[in-house]
Amino acid sequence: KGESNEKDEEIEEKDKEIELLKGESNEKDEEIEEKDEEIGSLKGQSNEKDKEIELLKGESNEKDEEIEEKDEEISALKRTLEVRVEKLKELERIRSSWPYQLLHTIRHPRKIFKSRATNDKMSSLKEKK
Repeated sequence: KGESNEKDEEIEEKDKEIELLKGESNEKDEEIEEKDEEIGSLKGQSNEKDKEIELLKGESNEKDEEIEEKDEEISALKRTLEVRVEKLKELERIRSSWPYQLLHTIRHPRKIFKSRATNDKMSSLKEKK
């Protein structure tokens, strides 16, 4: 009987140890579940942030393309303006040349008298002051 009691006690101790280990194991399982949930939540947040980043990248790319188009448009307008300025300079050079002025005077003789009259009036006004 003494040996049986010892073995019963040993079994009880082992059962207590098993229960204690099962409790600890359950606690660890709960901790692991909590960490898994936390990780899942963080992954979800990370995926949302990744989607936001991709959306922002897309918007940024669209803006870059828009800027490129505007730059091209500006360059084209600048080239057009440069051509027009050159044409205006050429026209001004031609208009200021004596052959053009002679032809213009021949075609529009009245303007000579008008401009002289205007110049005379302006001169007389300046003299009065």
